[in-house]
Amino acid sequence: MECVRKYFDEEATARILNDLWFDEEACAETRASYMESGKGNTNGVSAKNETFEGYYPNWHMILIRDSADGAWRIDGQGY
Repeated sequence: MECVRKYFDEEATARILNDLWFDEEACAETRASYMESGKGNTNGVSAKNETFEGYYPNWHMILIRDSADGAWRIDGQGY
């Protein structure tokens, strides 16, 4: 969650982060799609390490890391 907060503080400064949460159960479908046909299919990330204008209450950010203890980074986003 810290990498998302940092993204909004340093890069997406024109946007407002109203709420931030992680729902593991709700993310299962997005994770499978990412690994099968999204960037996860081409960037070599392991499935165990992946976890704009207007109001988007269902905006998703794809977070990945290189290893179990690696730093998280944003690899994609959308809704």
